[in-house]
Order: sequence, then C-alpha cells, then structure tokens
Amino acid sequence: MEEDARTLYTPETLAALRSRERRSLRGALLLAGLTLAVCVALCFGIRTRNAPLRQGLVIACSALGSWMTVLLADRGLLPARREAAHEEGVARAAAETHTGRVARLEPRFTIPKSVTFVPVVLEEAEGEVSLKLNARFLAGFPEAGRRVRLQVRRGYITGWEVDPQ
Repeated sequence: MEEDARTLYTPETLAALRSRERRSLRGALLLAGLTLAVCVALCFGIRTRNAPLRQGLVIACSALGSWMTVLLADRGLLPARREAAHEEGVARAAAETHTGRVARLEPRFTIPKSVTFVPVVLEEAEGEVSLKLNARFLAGFPEAGRRVRLQVRRGYITGWEVDPQ
C-alpha cells in the first residue's frame, strides 16, 4: 500500500496553526488599540461648534472598530486556537491501525466550539467501524470503495495509505 500515503497532524501543521493564532491575536489587539487611539484623538480639540460631529465620529469609530475586532477574533483567533488544541490532543493519543474498504463518507458534522469533521465508515473484516476525518483534510482522501490502511488516534484519522488495486 504505497500508491498514495499521507500523514496528518504533523508538528509543522501544529506550528502553522499556533502561528496563525498568534497573528490573529496580534491583529485583534492592534485593531482594538488603534480604535481606542483614534477615539481618544477625536476627543482632542472639541469645541461647542464641533462637538456633535465629533461625538458621532467617536461613536461610529468605536462601534466599527469594536465589531471588526470581535469579527477578527471570532473568524481567525478562536478557530485557530480550537484546531491547535484539537491537534495537540489527538497527537498525544496512542495510534492504532485500521485496514479495510472505505464504505462511505457521511455529511460534515461540527462540534460546537470545536472542529468540523466528516464521519468515515470503514468496512473491516470484523465489520464496519465509524471514524472521524477532520474536514480540513478531506481533499485528497480516498473516495468510497477504495481499500486503505488508516492510522487513527482518539477516533480521528491521522494518516492513510491507499491500496493500488
């Protein structure tokens, strides 16, 4: 089984996730600080005549900057942090090997505040076994009907080899 072999959950992918997490955190903090600085700067030089305009600008800047910071944290920081924590947990678990035919790939399932995975049903000699494949790694995974050897940790597929037959 060496036609197509692939290993997932490598130290490099974990390092990339941690790097993305750090960049997102820095970006969110920078955006929050910049928003605060602009709001403070707008408060200088207020006169009776320009107070209503400045007040509206401060409110708009504060609201827009705050929502952009929340969006960056929600779409960048938290998903990277969750993926990295998941990957660390899976990598620490003991590995087991399953050999069989991919029976089917079921619809994606998202664990709230965690990862999205695709349930994979594998037909082994002893019967069917249900495993999970992180949705990030779905591209390139063998289609249903192919014989494979899977490396599994904590129920998640961490690597595979495809039988050339």
